[in-house]
Amino acid sequence: MLISYNSKNKKAISKAIALIFNPNNQIDAYIQSILLDSLLWAVTERNDEGKKEKYVGQPYWSIGALNQLLKNKGAGIELFKDLRHEHAVPRSIIKDKILALSTKSEIEIYKIIDKFGHAVILSRDEDELLNKKHKTTSPNLEDVLSRYKDQKISVSKIPNNLDLKKIAETDICDFEKMY
Repeated sequence: MLISYNSKNKKAISKAIALIFNPNNQIDAYIQSILLDSLLWAVTERNDEGKKEKYVGQPYWSIGALNQLLKNKGAGIELFKDLRHEHAVPRSIIKDKILALSTKSEIEIYKIIDKFGHAVILSRDEDELLNKKHKTTSPNLEDVLSRYKDQKISVSKIPNNLDLKKIAETDICDFEKMY
């Protein structure tokens, strides 16, 4: 299981989802669905202070994304060009799991979000490869990274205090490989 990144944010989102689905609130199913979709985006793109962190601060990066970052840095172009913020488990799967809960309690919602709500930064090419086979599927939900393994996309955990502007090729070899 992956480490929980931004657990305070995930708890706040779980609480909001539980409130949205509380039958006493009488929120239309259509509005519930829109709100749930928006909140599931924020699960991986916000840190514990609510700041948007699409790339900086994300702990899981593919080797291809790290190499793309180095290439961008060396070429003096926009640092995050041709990188993608990818949900490790498609949001549609997370949404279905939440909707399937008989009682949408904050605790049960948090368990789902904490287990499946992770991002992986990929190169554009890796994202295209992944989406050819697993855009909305996952071969094994017990392994959050199974989509990447299936497509032979190597994922590493990078230090949370890493300055991406100062990353060097030698750093990549030192990162903890997830598989």
